[in-house]
This record gives sequence, structure tokens and C-alpha cells, in this order.
Amino acid sequence: IIDCNRKSLEIFGCDYKGLVGKTPFDFSPELQPDGMSSRVKGMNFINSAMNGTPQFFEWVHKRKSAELFDAEISLSRIDIDGDFYILAIIRDISDKKAYLKKIKESEEKFRMLSEKSIVGIYIIQDDKFIYVNPCFLQMTGYDMNEVIGKDYRELVHPDSLDFVEQNIRKSIYTSGY
Repeated sequence: IIDCNRKSLEIFGCDYKGLVGKTPFDFSPELQPDGMSSRVKGMNFINSAMNGTPQFFEWVHKRKSAELFDAEISLSRIDIDGDFYILAIIRDISDKKAYLKKIKESEEKFRMLSEKSIVGIYIIQDDKFIYVNPCFLQMTGYDMNEVIGKDYRELVHPDSLDFVEQNIRKSIYTSGY
């Protein structure tokens, strides 16, 4: 590392002298989550970037305090007065990953509850079914392929269409969507 900005110092939790002169592997655990050596895996990315192929990937880095964090890394080769260097852009995505994990857990809970429900459940987006649970399919006699992506109005008897549309609008406005 030959230079850095203020944000880099903040991300890694050190001062300028603590970062400049070090290698990226001084701020990486020995192994990445896939079990591969940080040094071996990192050198593959660095060599590809030095050969002119920009790289974009996720990486686990280590702060000066030894705390691990998830990062998005972008590596590009730059030419300064005929000498080639790697420009690394590092973004801490720990909060983003934690948020995505919570969303995934929430989706899994919803799916588990929905799949076991004795009530027909469906989700409509842009007037099309994007999700139905097994009870809905059992109640209607359709299979999943006949419902997902289909306009809900195709499955409603014409005499009931006004009533169903009113309830859908009411549901949309009362749920805040």
C-alpha cells in the first residue's frame, strides 16, 4: 500500500503509518470464508487486475483491532507516468450483509408459517400472483405453474370481480403499500 485516503484509515482503524507500507494481506485473515488462503486468492485477483482485467469481489478484511468485516473490493490497473499500479476501492458492507441476513431469516420464517398455514395465502404484485401457499392451491385446485405470473383477474369469476378488486384496493391502502 503506497497511499490511502482518510476513509481507508477509518475502515481499518489505524493511522496513515499503520496502513502505508503494509500489504492487503496484513489486513486479511489467513483464510477467506471459502477456506482458501487469503494470500493465494488475493494474488489471483491482483494479478488479473495487473493484467488489465478489472476485479470486483467480496472479501473478509481485518481491522487493526483484529475485528473481521465484510468488504466489497474493486481493483483496477492504473498507469501513472508509465508505471502500473493497482487502484483498490474498499467498501465496508458489514451492515448491508447483516441486514440481508435478517431479511433472509424473515423470509424463511414467513415461508415456513405460510407453508404450514391452514389458510390460503397469496401475494399479488402488478396484478399478478407472485406467491401462493399450498393451502391456496388446495382450495382452488390449481397447481403452482398455473397460478404464478398469472393475472389474478383470470382466476376470479366475473360476478365476483368487483368485490375482489375492492378488497384488494382496500388491502393495499390499509397496509401502507
